[in-house]
Amino acid sequence: KEMAEKLAVEAWEAKEMLREVSIKDGLTNLFNHKYFQDIMDKEIPRVERYAHVMSLIMVDIDYFKKINDTYGHPQGDIVLRSIADVFDQTIRKPDVAARYGGEEFAIMLPETDIKGAVILAERLRQIVEKLEMKLGDKIVKVTISLGVTTYDPGRGRKTKAEIVDAADKALYSSKKTGRNKLSIML
Repeated sequence: KEMAEKLAVEAWEAKEMLREVSIKDGLTNLFNHKYFQDIMDKEIPRVERYAHVMSLIMVDIDYFKKINDTYGHPQGDIVLRSIADVFDQTIRKPDVAARYGGEEFAIMLPETDIKGAVILAERLRQIVEKLEMKLGDKIVKVTISLGVTTYDPGRGRKTKAEIVDAADKALYSSKKTGRNKLSIML
C-alpha cells in the first residue's frame, strides 16, 4: 500500500512538472505565448458574461538588440530574466504575465480598468528604469516601452485580436515617440 501511494504521488508530481513545462517560458519562468493566448480565450467570454473589464499591457525592452550585440546573448538572457522577475514580483495574483516573444511581454489584468492598468504600467516602467544589472564587469541599466488598453464590453465588443492589436499599437506609439514611456490606445 505504501508503495502504491508513493508511486501515485510521484506520478502526480511528474504530471504537475510536465504541465508547468508546457505553460511556462523556460528562460523567464513567466507564462509562455501559447498559455497567454489560451487564458485570453477564457478571460474574454468571462469579462463579457459578467460585464467586467480587463486590461492588457504590452511591454518591449528598449534597444534590446544593442544589449545582445554588445554583451552577448547570455547577458541578454540575464536582462530578460531580471525584467521578468520585476513583473512577477509586482503584479497581483490574478494577473497573467507572459513572455510574448523575443524581448516582448504581455500582462493581462482581469478586473482592471484603464486607470489601474496605467498605474501598474507606470510602476513597472519606473522599477525597470531603476534596475541595475551586472553584465560581465559592467553595470547596465535598461528601459521599457509599454502599450496599455482596456476591454470594456459595455462600450462595444472586441475580439482577442482587436484587444491585442490596440495594446500593440499603443506600444508602437511609445517606441516611436521616444521610448521609456507608456501610451494608451482604447
